[in-house]
Amino acid sequence: MAKSPGRTDRKTEVLNAAAGLFVANGYMSTTMDDIATAVSLNKGTLYYYYDSKASILFDIVNRLEQGRIEAARPVGDEERTLRDFIEESAVYILDNPVSARIAAQESPFLDMWLSPEQLAALNKGHTEFQGHLLRYLKQSLGEDASSDQELIVSAHVITGALTWLTRWYSPKGPMSKEDMAAQIADVLVDGVNARGNGASQPRAASALAKAKRTSGVTVTENPTVRQRPSDKAAEQRRNRAATMKQQLT
Repeated sequence: MAKSPGRTDRKTEVLNAAAGLFVANGYMSTTMDDIATAVSLNKGTLYYYYDSKASILFDIVNRLEQGRIEAARPVGDEERTLRDFIEESAVYILDNPVSARIAAQESPFLDMWLSPEQLAALNKGHTEFQGHLLRYLKQSLGEDASSDQELIVSAHVITGALTWLTRWYSPKGPMSKEDMAAQIADVLVDGVNARGNGASQPRAASALAKAKRTSGVTVTENPTVRQRPSDKAAEQRRNRAATMKQQLT
């Protein structure tokens, strides 16, 4: 039987109220009584929509995960790039700031709150999202792609940057969420491409610096190790940093 629009709307109202309370007070400190009061329901009626607080948390995080997956999937024969993927994922996160903040703040404790079945469902969604991201990373790097392990590390760095966007981005700042998403995509893709073009050089430079500190002999630098950015590139990074600093709350 199809659910009535009234029931669906009411369930969404419960979900939104609970999400606000989880962000404000934390999941542990929020009770079903608090949620019922927030939506002017008695506790018995609230259980008609959700059988537990954990079910509400799962629904919030799962909806966010499924939305991220939909944003990551190509449409038809559309050609998409790593930059497109990051930009669209960032916009989706910024369009759903409350859910994103809950997912970020409660993710270390989900195995305490949720059932094995709920955890399995979330892990399946996360694996699919990471699979899309790894595909775009390989596509972006092409022949410069390094080991699978380094691709996985890059994927985790990008995922982490997207996850915590809502902790510092303010819609009252000088940049719209679309402009901010584009800026984030620029920074992350530039980092990935720089890594692909010279992955061994930062490590070599680090080893050289350590040798200088710990040995009594003179170490001659290999000019190919030094990676001094052009004045233009350095200026672009300073401008990005200044713009993003204004966006901090």
